Amino acid sequence: MSIWSRLWGSEKALEKGADALIKTGDALFYTAEEKAADSAERSARVREFLLQWIKSTSGQNIARRLIALSFTGVYQAWHLASKT
Repeated sequence: MSIWSRLWGSEKALEKGADALIKTGDALFYTAEEKAADSAERSARVREFLLQWIKSTSGQNIARRLIALSFTGVYQAWHLASKT
């Protein structure tokens, strides 16, 4: 039996401690590769959200067009009335 197993109780506990230490050290530094991976994941989530939003609001397209045409008509009437 080694000295480490006497101190820590078992080799498995020593491996867990070493893994925790490695993960902690890795978490301290934010590398360029991690930044790129996070950015790509964020972009993918944003694209997915936008696609879902477009699908869920597709029934409102007619109302949006009607509002836009109404606003355009009112603006044109105001513009023509202010010219005279």
